[in-house]
Amino acid sequence: MEKKVIKVKFKKPFSIFVVTLLLVSPILVLVGLRIPQVSAPLPTSPPADRPSVFFCSENVSFCTEDNPIVAEVGDSISVALVGFNFTNKNVTDPEHPQVPRSLGNLMGFDVQMSWDPAILELVDYTVATPVEDYPDPVSPSPYPGIMHYPVLEFANITDENDNITNAETGTMAWFSYIAYPPATPFKGDGTFFTMTFNVINPGASALKLNSVALADQSGYKLLWYQYDGRFHTPGAPEANFTFWPDVGVANKTVIFNASDSYSSVNFTIDNYKWDFGDGNITSVSDPIIRHTYNTTGDYTVSLRVTDQYGTVSSPKAMSLSVVEKRDVKVTDVVIEAVNVLVNRTVGINVTVRNDGRADENFTVTAYYNASEVNFADISTTNWIKIAEKNVSLTKNKDAIVQLVWNTTGVLNATGVPKPNATCYVMANATFVPYEMDTTDNNKISTDPVFILSEPLHDIAVKQIQFGWEKEGAFYDPVLDGEATTVQITIQNAGTENETSVSITLYRNESTWENWTQSLSYGEKRQLVMQEKVSMGYYNISVEATIADDINLENNLANGILHVIELPGLNFTYTPNPAYVNKTVTFDASGSHTTEPNSIITNYKWEMWAPSGGAPEDTFSGATKTNTTYNFTQTGRWRVILYIKDSYGIEYDRTRPATSAYRLEMAIDVKAPSGFPIEYVILIVVIVVAIVAAVVALRIRRRRRQSK
Repeated sequence: MEKKVIKVKFKKPFSIFVVTLLLVSPILVLVGLRIPQVSAPLPTSPPADRPSVFFCSENVSFCTEDNPIVAEVGDSISVALVGFNFTNKNVTDPEHPQVPRSLGNLMGFDVQMSWDPAILELVDYTVATPVEDYPDPVSPSPYPGIMHYPVLEFANITDENDNITNAETGTMAWFSYIAYPPATPFKGDGTFFTMTFNVINPGASALKLNSVALADQSGYKLLWYQYDGRFHTPGAPEANFTFWPDVGVANKTVIFNASDSYSSVNFTIDNYKWDFGDGNITSVSDPIIRHTYNTTGDYTVSLRVTDQYGTVSSPKAMSLSVVEKRDVKVTDVVIEAVNVLVNRTVGINVTVRNDGRADENFTVTAYYNASEVNFADISTTNWIKIAEKNVSLTKNKDAIVQLVWNTTGVLNATGVPKPNATCYVMANATFVPYEMDTTDNNKISTDPVFILSEPLHDIAVKQIQFGWEKEGAFYDPVLDGEATTVQITIQNAGTENETSVSITLYRNESTWENWTQSLSYGEKRQLVMQEKVSMGYYNISVEATIADDINLENNLANGILHVIELPGLNFTYTPNPAYVNKTVTFDASGSHTTEPNSIITNYKWEMWAPSGGAPEDTFSGATKTNTTYNFTQTGRWRVILYIKDSYGIEYDRTRPATSAYRLEMAIDVKAPSGFPIEYVILIVVIVVAIVAAVVALRIRRRRRQSK
């Protein structure tokens, strides 16, 4: 069988182009997908864990930005783009664990690349596909061609003016080929294409892979590494730069510093050409430059440097994000103990929030006051550092930073140790560059901690909550049939560990539940019980006791629990049955609440058509006891009535007992049957009118004739 390559050009008739799209659709979905580049430092040889796409030459087997091809002006160089280590294995995508990814079985590739035509002039190129046409090594590559016959050519275009239709910006060569059945998937190592250049000027040029897409036999993208190559003439300068801040802010200055650029032969760098990625291209002689971005977004900043003899470096590119604002703040400071024996430790929980639009790294530091706190101006207070911690926080997220305070040597304003001290804690979050609001980076704890020289026993009931519970929130009143949840928070407010804390829960002064607990000093604990309670009002209280408690005022907490009866819902409609395009009146006046202090504060009607995925109409209001509706089609309609009572309770599908606040009725809407009575009456009226007119006419004629 004769081997052949089917070629499809962009200027062919539209019908051929459509056929091409159908044939190559598996890989078309991949074109333009951005594959993560390998981060520096670059390896010195291709990794073995997945395929790699890279350039090579006769003298450089693995060309990267750190391992360039070097040649003199006037020389000719040949480079090859190769694919290394294609296998028939599948692995889990490291970024998306639920997605399997292939490491080979190559059936299609799409590669777009560029170079600097001021340095390198393209002389010739060869696309080495299929492998049956290139079975031997394709110089300067040590590998044969790639993919198996038959193949379809989708793109084979070069243009050093980077004016290729539909290609990525800057593309000077675009090669896209697909193997199709009965082709065998390609495995092993192969050469995509070779290119020959003349070196026409001194300087450096990236061999840039603008876009790479590789597909397996199912049309799914492979998992691979890709490496840009680099060429330079001897002694070409190197461009390098840093910038501050690491994330820019719109309408704020970003400082770029190219002082790390250099010449390997110690020539002077005379020019720095910046492309800031927002349309601004600037050449300056100073390595430091300032630039302001007016809009947010992600920008690619590129630098090329030129030495005193006009030799130009290859571009150095870095990504810069510009956001609307940067802002971190301290929202809460909680000391984990009320009383602490001197020389012991106490925990401090600092809640911080990243309220900006960029991920941030900052430091949280806690201090205690050695002098009286001036809450109006905290800068006048003498603060002593406790501890600090570095924090990384995603944008729009909160975090609790835990710090530990060793109370040994707590000092007063003059630096003298205090035998007993009342201390507040202030937490500070360091400013991030261009901080939007610097007033919320400091916060002082609401409550102080007492540093004591003598042991102290104290147990405290911090809170009691009860009602119907959902996601940590408690709702009162409770509905009949629901479980009442009681949550008690107690704290060891003393300085000693307590091994026998007695907690008693009362309902209407009768014991409801008992607990015995052990709490270390400063420890908080929640106790929870759940039980169905019949309708009525209940006095709920809790008491916690220990031996030698010095403060009995904080041992008790109480409140009132109310359990109410469910409402009764009812509505009727007339006429019954209902007919299409006839007004139907709905009456919910029979609905009522059974609690003496409760009324219905809102009625809501929903009309659902037979095939409706959403209500056809909705009516709502405090006086909507009655409503009318004209059904527009026959079939089974759903009419739903919702109510809300004066406690604010309404239907909530996550609260089963509130189903009593919703009533649904199915209504079969019919077409009118027989001859409508209205039409009969109308006909009778018309007939009577006609007869009367005829009689009157005859009487008038007879009178005229009698005259």
